[in-house]
Amino acid sequence: MMDTSKKYIEMCEKAEEIQAERILGRCEFGDLFYLEDGFAHGGKFRFIGSYDGYETDHGYDIIDKTLIRRSFWLPRQDQLQEMAAKMPTWTDTRPINVLCRFWNWWNSSDWNLCSDNTTLEQLWLAFVMKEKYNKTWSGKEWIK
Repeated sequence: MMDTSKKYIEMCEKAEEIQAERILGRCEFGDLFYLEDGFAHGGKFRFIGSYDGYETDHGYDIIDKTLIRRSFWLPRQDQLQEMAAKMPTWTDTRPINVLCRFWNWWNSSDWNLCSDNTTLEQLWLAFVMKEKYNKTWSGKEWIK
């Protein structure tokens, strides 16, 4: 199940470098975008929650491209792993080596992100932000 928690939404919203990777026109089918009033899947808009007082879960075609501009991307775990595998300074980006780098980062980290309800999306996002942009999640923002 994709992480749509408040914590992950905030981490993604404030990860400006990650947001720049999924610019308008480079969206893929299955991309998930968070909007204040719902979620947009690549090519489809899906309200989740309430709309005009009714519980909804309806898909809509995105016709107004300003919807995407007013939203932000929530990368899936596989997309974050793909970003990790494309680190320009890494010479060996085979999946096992990416996983070993992730493990070494997690095992040596002294950050406070880990808790019983930390998701793999949150961990992989933190890993990509640290390795690619040298930023760490403070609990409120990404800092160098």
